[in-house]
Amino acid sequence: MWIIWSLRDSAAQNAARTKKGLALAVCWGAFTSLASVLLVLAVQGACERKMVHMVLAVLVSTSQVSLVGAAIKSYYSMARAAGDWRILLTRLSVPVVIALFLAIAIPHLVESQIARNEAFAMGALRSIGTAEEAYAKAHPEQGFAPSLKTLSLSPGTGMLSTTMASGASHDYTFTLVTDKPGTDGLMHKYTAVARPSRYPKCGIRSFFVDETGVFRYTAEDRAATAQDSPLL
Repeated sequence: MWIIWSLRDSAAQNAARTKKGLALAVCWGAFTSLASVLLVLAVQGACERKMVHMVLAVLVSTSQVSLVGAAIKSYYSMARAAGDWRILLTRLSVPVVIALFLAIAIPHLVESQIARNEAFAMGALRSIGTAEEAYAKAHPEQGFAPSLKTLSLSPGTGMLSTTMASGASHDYTFTLVTDKPGTDGLMHKYTAVARPSRYPKCGIRSFFVDETGVFRYTAEDRAATAQDSPLL
């Protein structure tokens, strides 16, 4: 709206106002186009790729490039003045400041997202452990459940959601493995592992828990095992 207001009068005495509007279009158009390209790159490397985000970012970037080109062409159709560069420079400062702020803020947002994913993974493993204990009590003739799906459906405990039963949630993948039945025919041991779906973008640590209830983790790009450090 500011650009439209600045371009409303093309009279010679208002050439400076028109140039300010064109400068604004160039600065913000270039900034928005760059931000859209960065968004495309971020989505390509994100844990959960969203094609609709990529398409929208490409469309926005293309439109902003067209805006910048039209603004530059309009400027060169006017008489240039010695102080034109100041008009562009003063309007360029605002997008530059915002870009610097984003450059500082985005890494912190990524770190906080990783922390949330890891917290969810640990909570999910606790839920799996609780569900296994409940299942074993409800099925003394079998012992622990052999799969996540069993824990989410009847005759399981129904303590896990269908999303968790699929083995993937919140940028983590979950696997549940039971040991071979003992001499009594019961399953006495199980291992549950949570691993980032895309290391290290989605999460840095992989987690492990078994029938002992001891949580273990590793920051390496592999599944955690019973030999890794306990989670304090």
